[in-house]
Amino acid sequence: MKKRKLKILALMCIPLLAVFCIVAIVAKKRFVGDEPINTLWENSDITKPAPLASWPWKNVKKDASQRGVTRFETASNDGTTAILFSFDFKTNPNLRWEIIDQDEDDKVPGDNKINYWMRGVGGATRDLNARGRGKVIAAWNGLFFGYANKKSDENAEAFHVSPVVLNSKVLYYTANHRWGFGVKNTPRGPVWKTAHLPSRKWFASLDWGGGSAQCLVLDGKPLKLQPFPAMGAAAMPQPVKSTPAEVGHIPIFDHMKTARASLAWSKDFRHLYVLIIKEDDSEGASALALKYHRALQGGWTVPDLQKFWLALQAKNGTLTAMNSDAGDVGQVAFLRADGKYDLLPSRQSGAPYARKTFNPDFKGAPAGGAAMYFYVLDTS
Repeated sequence: MKKRKLKILALMCIPLLAVFCIVAIVAKKRFVGDEPINTLWENSDITKPAPLASWPWKNVKKDASQRGVTRFETASNDGTTAILFSFDFKTNPNLRWEIIDQDEDDKVPGDNKINYWMRGVGGATRDLNARGRGKVIAAWNGLFFGYANKKSDENAEAFHVSPVVLNSKVLYYTANHRWGFGVKNTPRGPVWKTAHLPSRKWFASLDWGGGSAQCLVLDGKPLKLQPFPAMGAAAMPQPVKSTPAEVGHIPIFDHMKTARASLAWSKDFRHLYVLIIKEDDSEGASALALKYHRALQGGWTVPDLQKFWLALQAKNGTLTAMNSDAGDVGQVAFLRADGKYDLLPSRQSGAPYARKTFNPDFKGAPAGGAAMYFYVLDTS
């Protein structure tokens, strides 16, 4: 009789166990992401540099099919894809670095209420090519912005947190955090500029640019980084004040391992380098791993970016390097030798993390946009 009761009790526990497993799976996906649990909870040294935060890379794929453009690509075992573009403005003087802003042509242009969601980087590239000024070589997410809401439809709304310069016009001169940077095009080629907490007059000296960036390396010298936080430490209140000697700290974002978009230019302004880091876990999971000093596969920290640019500088000469927004919003599209585009989507889009190839019309390209996109255009 006793054995029978135990058997009945065991059978009753099976449905409860099944429900618990389902709840655990859903909770993991909602609050942690798709990362393997065994990697999430392994002890690790969170200050250890990413495997690819060096130069030159090993096992690199190189493409130089576009005039004045070289693309290097590699991947590491932790799930990170690294892409470096080198744009040579002397070899191809028709190259232009510019910005397309999502507030240029939304419901009410220029009101700093940005309908950012519907046009991902693929849609932006399509629309830029339709302007007839040339062909987009590469486009990627631009500077930091804020969310008024995070809807996944035409009602999604964001706002700029710093000035933006579009074709010599200064817009959104409200808050002004950290560093500004941009370009002035001259008959001799582009002249790149950067300044700490720049004035409106300084922004007006640019053709294209914006603020709230981080400066990683200034005229060959690395700027000061905030140390990694102690385990479980509360994040510093934002915005964190910075000085001209500092990168410009952004709590959590600086030290979690996530997707990145960064750029640098040479001292003579001949070369622009663009670094794209993509990885397949979420910002939320990366922040959780940072808080508890746990391992998480894939992604780079801001110190990783600085380390990489210093390594590239050692081989290629003096650089100034900037960091812009990425994480879940990180995305890039670039032209292939066959005239099609490869696209690595935003994690916000819900699209599985994978490279996708599109025709120039980008039919079926994922949404999940940024407030603006940087791009390089060939006006030949």
